[in-house]
Amino acid sequence: MIKFLGRSAMVLVVTVALAGCGGGTPTQQVPNPTPTPTATPTMAPTDTPTETPTEVATDTPAPTDTPAPTASPAATPTPTAMPTPVASPTAEPSSAASTMCTDWARYAVDLTKASTRLSFDTYCADLPSGWYANGMNWFQPKGGGTGSLVIRYKHRSSVITIGEGNFCTSAANPDSYYTDPSACWDTMGDLGSANFGDLTALLHTRTAVPQWTGSAVMTGTGTVYAAYVNAGTTLGYQIVGQGMSESSFKTIAAAMVKMPRS
Repeated sequence: MIKFLGRSAMVLVVTVALAGCGGGTPTQQVPNPTPTPTATPTMAPTDTPTETPTEVATDTPAPTDTPAPTASPAATPTPTAMPTPVASPTAEPSSAASTMCTDWARYAVDLTKASTRLSFDTYCADLPSGWYANGMNWFQPKGGGTGSLVIRYKHRSSVITIGEGNFCTSAANPDSYYTDPSACWDTMGDLGSANFGDLTALLHTRTAVPQWTGSAVMTGTGTVYAAYVNAGTTLGYQIVGQGMSESSFKTIAAAMVKMPRS
């Protein structure tokens, strides 16, 4: 708050002031120094970092949705193969013989029985067109031993007879055997070698075509040829033919077909 002085006081102040102006050395008033503001330290400039070029961003392909894994179907258990039972001998014709044996359709049942029940390999003829089977017989002794198989074929004036196993006497087959067992392996001349199917045989000429009991007489015309395997034994093979050339007979003998055993 400002207070106003009275008149006398004002006179006194003026007098004092005047007295100061008179005799004494005037006192210089030293001005109070104005404080110099302290300089704020300036930070030394630092090197401006070189601007690193910014790579241009490439478009990132939108992620492809990965399909959820499909559950694999449960594996179906593979059934265990059951062993195939071995078929017992039947009268069903085999595929090999049915396409090669002459007149197979007529004698399939008996030929198949013979091939599976006789104790030795059996053969049938594979003849040219026009030939047919004119009778067959097979027998296996109940007491064991070697049985027999006899087959006869005919074509006009030509004939073929086949004997296999122990076919010469009634001991092996009381129903069909040689009417003259002594002539079973008859020979007139030797002509070298031949084949009876896959067997090696000896080629001969003989006096006549063999005949069997219980069968009609069969004869042809011309030379009688024969091919023998194991002649004179109880397990032999023979094919006899008449009404053909030697080369034709050898071809027929070589074409004999071994029938499967099962």
